[in-house]
Formats: sequence, C-alpha cells, structure tokens
Amino acid sequence: MKPLTKFFLIFCVLLVADFRPLIGQAYGEELPIRRVILYKHGVGYFERMGLVEGDSVSVLRFRAKDMNDLLKSLTVLDLGGGSIRTIAYDSTKTVDQQLGEYTFDLKGSQGLPAILEQMKGTEIALSVGQRELRGRLLSVEKRSEKTERGGIVDHFRIALLLPEGKVRHYDLSDVSELRFADPGLQKEMEKYLEVLFSRHRR
Repeated sequence: MKPLTKFFLIFCVLLVADFRPLIGQAYGEELPIRRVILYKHGVGYFERMGLVEGDSVSVLRFRAKDMNDLLKSLTVLDLGGGSIRTIAYDSTKTVDQQLGEYTFDLKGSQGLPAILEQMKGTEIALSVGQRELRGRLLSVEKRSEKTERGGIVDHFRIALLLPEGKVRHYDLSDVSELRFADPGLQKEMEKYLEVLFSRHRR
C-alpha cells in the first residue's frame, strides 16, 4: 500500500450546503475528507486523502455546472513517490446527446441481428464451427418458419462477401465468435458502451 493521491478542492462557500452531492464518493476507493477550511471571502478549501494500492482509479462526482470552478482549483499529489498518469472528466453533454453523435445506435437494439444491420459494409471476422472466416457484411436476412405446434420461429442469416469475391450465407446460430476487423470501429463501440454504462454510475 502506498500513500494515496491527496486531492485539494477549492469551491465557492455557497456550495457547502450541498457539499455531499457535489463531491460525491470515490469510485472504488473512497477518499475521506481530512480537512475543510472556509474563508470569509466566499472560498472553501476541501482536502481528501487516503491510501491506494497499485494502479487505482479514484472518481470525484460533481454537478456539470460546477466543473469550471473545480478544474481551476483541483490539485492532485501522490505522496508515495508514484505519478498521476491521467486526470479525465466526463463531457458536459447529456448521455443521450453523446450517444447521438455516433453513427450506430445500441440503446434499443434487439440483439445481434439489429446491431449487424447497422454495420453493413464493414469487414468482420467470424468463427463457424472449425472455420475462421473474414469478409464484408452485405446483409442480414430474417426467415420465419412455422413450428409443428403452429408457432413462428425466426432465423437470421448473414451474407458475407469473401476476399475472393464469393458471396456466402451463414446462419447466425452457427456463429460462435464474431468481431469487427476495423480497430477504429471496435474502439468506437467500446466508447459508446462506456458512455451508456455511465448512466448507472451516477
């Protein structure tokens, strides 16, 4: 265990009445408040300090409208001889505004077929049985079949343009693994999911 980063925060004293929701709790390791100093000119000094082990992430939560004041006054120190690698903060845009900037929509997705429908033209790699395949996604096709009891079962197939120019169809139920070959698209989807998950951290 090494001494944790010491956080110094200076805010307008008017925020003291709403101190808890402004500062919030650290995500993972909670940084307890060690010292509070209030000045007569409407400035407050708040210090958090604690211990972390190894590479840890601490998160301070505050209202978006207070971000400007916080960034002007935030000081971070590691008293254990380590280094602070990154200080990042969320966008001031709402989650829906951020998600709306992407070219795909996973919020109301009805499973993998709906996701792939938005990705037509992209190159994908997939595993079907013992075979590893790679090609461009042409289409996602839905077939409905009646069961013996009169019900309806939907089956989905994808059409793939292979490098040699052939077009092949594969049942999605036979695909054991699928990934997008474009690293940029992979990262975009990871960012999208991180923004989507941020709703549950607030």
